[in-house]
Amino acid sequence: MRRAPTHAPTLEKLLDFVLGAGDDRRTAELAAQLEHIHAQRGDVRSSERFGELRRRFQRAAGLTDDEIAAAVAAAMPQPVETEPVEEAATAISAEGVEEFPVEAGAEPAAEVAAQPVQASPVAQDAAAGVQEDVPKLR
Repeated sequence: MRRAPTHAPTLEKLLDFVLGAGDDRRTAELAAQLEHIHAQRGDVRSSERFGELRRRFQRAAGLTDDEIAAAVAAAMPQPVETEPVEEAATAISAEGVEEFPVEAGAEPAAEVAAQPVQASPVAQDAAAGVQEDVPKLR
């Protein structure tokens, strides 16, 4: 629910589980949330369907309209203040990053040749034991 709080199919599946569990309060909250999502998207039919479900379970749970509205507002994603990437990059480059000069006559770093590594005596004994246990096929 944190990743996609307005994903209607997921909320409908959750509503099915909560409805089956008999939690009237949570059922009313989820139905109100789905009603709000469908109303925002212009789906009047689905919005009315979830609105009726919300009213039914709101009465059963004894919730007020204010409590339901607060639950829906809390469940909806909150706007986050963002800064465009170009402005952030300009601000970082303006800070003055210290650069290290490279001398023209500098030699490149020496390369290290890879050396084969020998296995420990314990590992060699274990490998030999495996070879002895395997039957040879003719």
